[in-house]
Parts: sequence; structure tokens; C-alpha cells
Amino acid sequence: VPGFHHRFPDWLDALGDADPRRVDLSAETITIPAAAGDLIIWRQDLPHGASPNASDRPRMAHYVNMYAPTLTSHPVWR
Repeated sequence: VPGFHHRFPDWLDALGDADPRRVDLSAETITIPAAAGDLIIWRQDLPHGASPNASDRPRMAHYVNMYAPTLTSHPVWR
């Protein structure tokens, strides 16, 4: 969902008691075309997901996270 990080705080405030993990954002998604061996880099705070693997071979992924040295984690999310 492009640009979601710009409106995330307001979106979260407007949810009320709704579970943010159950809100359907599919109407706002775009597909990122990629071929075998492509590297895709995205912001972790953007809603994202993987499409079904249409190949007869397994999908391989390697995840790398980068954090600012000043990052502090929320105790509830550990």
C-alpha cells in the first residue's frame, strides 16, 4: 500500500476498537513485478504480503532488517 507510512498514525487513531490486522486494504495494493533473482526492498511499516507461488519450484527468501542505532523497542511488542 504505497504511501501508507505517511498516514499510518491517523489511520490507527481512526480505527477505534477494530483490529488493525483484520482491516482489508486490498483495494489500495499494487503488485510489484519481480523475476527470479530480483531483490525487493520495502519499508517494514508498509502493509505487504506475498502472492501465491505459481512456479513448480519452492520460493526462497532471505530477510534482512536494518535499524537505527537509536531505536528502542516497545515492551509489549518484544
